[in-house]
Amino acid sequence: MPNYRELELDFFERTGIYSIMHTLPIRRDVYGESRWIARNLMTAFEEAKAKMVERLSDFNVARIPMPWMQDRLRSGKTAIFPGE
Repeated sequence: MPNYRELELDFFERTGIYSIMHTLPIRRDVYGESRWIARNLMTAFEEAKAKMVERLSDFNVARIPMPWMQDRLRSGKTAIFPGE
């Protein structure tokens, strides 16, 4: 999507929700044979999120993931968040 940033910002401004960026499909036959796979993937993502939140609370971390950061840096804008 060539205008992904505008669409994401519009959605965020309208809803206050930062939408997910990725999905992970599971083939129906794989899920049918191993139903546990969906729960295990969800658990792994929840654990990764918890670790990320823990890292974010450490202000000594050098890199903190921010939405649209590359676009902001490329554009030369100093404000990090929309509307700043």
